[in-house]
Amino acid sequence: LCVWPVTDDTVMPPFPALTGDKVRHVGDVVALVLATSAAAAEDAVAAVEVDYEPLPAVVGMEDAVSPGSTLVHDSAANNTSYVYNLGGGYADVAAKADIIVKRRFVNQRIVAAFMEPRAIVAAPMGMSDEMTLWSSTQIPHVLRVVLSLSTGIPEQNLRVVAPDVGGGFGGKLQLYREEVLVTQLANKIGRPVKWNETRSEDMVATHHGRDQIQDIEIAATKDGKFLGLKVDLIANMGAYLQIITPGIPLLGMFMYPAIYKMDAYDFTCHGVFTNTTPTDAYRGAGRPEATYAIERIVDELAAELGMDPMKLREKNWIKHEEFP
Repeated sequence: LCVWPVTDDTVMPPFPALTGDKVRHVGDVVALVLATSAAAAEDAVAAVEVDYEPLPAVVGMEDAVSPGSTLVHDSAANNTSYVYNLGGGYADVAAKADIIVKRRFVNQRIVAAFMEPRAIVAAPMGMSDEMTLWSSTQIPHVLRVVLSLSTGIPEQNLRVVAPDVGGGFGGKLQLYREEVLVTQLANKIGRPVKWNETRSEDMVATHHGRDQIQDIEIAATKDGKFLGLKVDLIANMGAYLQIITPGIPLLGMFMYPAIYKMDAYDFTCHGVFTNTTPTDAYRGAGRPEATYAIERIVDELAAELGMDPMKLREKNWIKHEEFP
């Protein structure tokens, strides 16, 4: 359940707790086993047989937006989730620049890999149709709201408890399919249900972070005065949108200019679907990517100008007395 469509026309395809007849990424939930012991559950899982028909897949962001690309979602016209634009005026200042430096920086996909994998217990409480969920989550209050929206259980009948989380780093800032499934199962059978993630499951089913292609362009004078900055991002959404997936790359859009003075700033972000694990918040959520990009392009400009990188930075810092 995505709660942050960043544009009026953001494409938000259905994200079923059980995938149905088509798997869109490694980590999709294809079957559910309920047992009275962990050993019995493992044996039952081993007995599950799934017949997969190989389908074309797209995992590269640039491939995903190429004409004729394999569609992640059949109902969509293409693999674009949204295009977001901010700022303007860069072309005008670039036309007056003595030097323009353009580089491509790739922020690789990463996994939160918290100390303890996710774990959930859902338990019906007495005869009052109330449900208590103990979940290794960073967002108990938000989880209660979106779990109610997803399951139809009234919010006042849901209690979410976040015990010792064992690390999160953004990876537990989520409504996960397993939370929905465990809650629904417990509600159906009237008994507590527990689910525990393995580390291998964590690597493919917990959301990932980063995964952006950043094309950065900076315009300057020959003596090192910054004139403008242009940022073009392609951001990998993965196969689905999770709770705030589309907004993560945009959290950095006000940080790309950083602490530097310039006359113009253009920002564009293209969110795309691929047949990969969905992405979402991880350790700073879009802002470390921006910090990395601006400082790297400043270093590249310093090298092109033959200037000391620190002197170049100091020349363009916003001074204390220049703040409003």
